[in-house]
Amino acid sequence: MQKIKKSVGYLIYILLGSWLPHYQLHHTWRLPKVIRSFCGILMFNKCGKNVDIGRHISFSNNIKLGNNSSIGDYAHIQGSINIGNNVMIAPHCAFIGTEHNITKATIPMNK
Repeated sequence: MQKIKKSVGYLIYILLGSWLPHYQLHHTWRLPKVIRSFCGILMFNKCGKNVDIGRHISFSNNIKLGNNSSIGDYAHIQGSINIGNNVMIAPHCAFIGTEHNITKATIPMNK
């Protein structure tokens, strides 16, 4: 059921939410913010209150977003990421939360 909920949220976001206006002419658009917040509730593992999700973000399926936080347009979030309360992420930022299996600290990571 969780996968279906995330898939529905993702489809609504991709087909509608990511194309609606975000910030233009120093104005915040209320209806698109509500739609993208609803998508966040469906898509993310946790989505706080009063969040602002930008347009055309790319993300993995293991994200937690705290209260009063925002993700800027075109941000890229990969891996298991926990974004706390009152966090503002600028447009075009990348957060990569994948692990490297490091068993021997004496061997360089690229080897």
